[in-house]
Amino acid sequence: MFYIILFIIVSLSEVYLMIKIGRLVGALYTTLILFATAIIGIILARLEGYALVNRIKKEFTQGALMTDSVIEVIFVFLGAFLMVLPGFLTDIIGFLFIIPPTRRYFTARVGVKFRSKIEEIIEKKKKEIIEKGKLKNSPLQP
Repeated sequence: MFYIILFIIVSLSEVYLMIKIGRLVGALYTTLILFATAIIGIILARLEGYALVNRIKKEFTQGALMTDSVIEVIFVFLGAFLMVLPGFLTDIIGFLFIIPPTRRYFTARVGVKFRSKIEEIIEKKKKEIIEKGKLKNSPLQP
């Protein structure tokens, strides 16, 4: 029920903002801004996603705990999704999820249950990779 109410509030806020901005700058410019933010969001998410994947690979081969990196990847994907949705409010939230300083802020505040579930999944995947022998010359190799 909470998510339905949240969805309705966000949708109505988006429509309200689009109408206000459309009246201010015109429908064409409003549409162009929405397309531009979607494209910028995809580009930013791609760049940040590649950087995070490389960081995860490095942490994995070093045997480091990579929970925060995996949670950051989730925020980048969520941010990219929000940036592609038409609307200014979702674009702002998506942008905050993608850029590193605010993404790290949100990552640090993720709940304990979610964090422990991510750690559990990571450990399970590490074991699968090591058992299949896909990881050579790694400190994680038994």
